[in-house]
Amino acid sequence: MTKENANQFPHLKNFIEELRSPKVYDKIGSLIGKDLSNSFVRLEVICDREGFWLKPHCDIKEKLMSSIVFINLHNESENLGTDFYDTKLTKVKTVPYKHNYGYFFTSGPNSWHGMEKKRDKKGT
Repeated sequence: MTKENANQFPHLKNFIEELRSPKVYDKIGSLIGKDLSNSFVRLEVICDREGFWLKPHCDIKEKLMSSIVFINLHNESENLGTDFYDTKLTKVKTVPYKHNYGYFFTSGPNSWHGMEKKRDKKGT
């Protein structure tokens, strides 16, 4: 979302405004142990296609936290969620790609995450 197209998506615009409120900043900041009072909210709507992958990486230090809420309206495989890795880049967990299910985590030198190349049909 950008300032230029925000009016086309009023519900997402309202969601951003709620995330920017001091009450929410304080609550999320207390959960992750970071001061978010001078941070910015960046909302992306993404749609990964079959064959998509994202190599394991850690976010830049300026990105204080990441959060994803999955929308799985077509009952696609739960294996399509985000993968998390240990420091040896061994996959230790895949967050299930379930409708209205999500997660958040803070950035750091060992917050390895990505998405291995997967198939997008149920049962794979």
